[in-house]
Amino acid sequence: MRFLLFILLALGIFNCSKQNTIESSENNPPVINTMIALPDSVEFNSSIMIFCCARDADGEALSYQWDSKAIGTIKPPGLDSVITWIAPDYHCQPWIICTVSDPNGASASDSVLVYVLDTSF
Repeated sequence: MRFLLFILLALGIFNCSKQNTIESSENNPPVINTMIALPDSVEFNSSIMIFCCARDADGEALSYQWDSKAIGTIKPPGLDSVITWIAPDYHCQPWIICTVSDPNGASASDSVLVYVLDTSF
């Protein structure tokens, strides 16, 4: 199972690294190609990795802002395309949101649903 998760993550990173640039005087907004939670379910107080694959047609550097609609912890502080999310100590189904911005203020957002499960019974 871990091998399969590793392969999926590696393919996501490889595909995400491909940048298509467009020669234009107008700023094109970033595009989020994929958001992946590996795995998509987690036990109380456990962690998962979340990957946001984005690109900018203008080839500009992107910044990432992460948010969660549940009490959980984002590590590192959410400045990169891959984070570790630590689940809260209660059952919930939060959306983890990634907003990607370019230096000119254009942005795109996407989210992934995560299941926090109580496996104590």
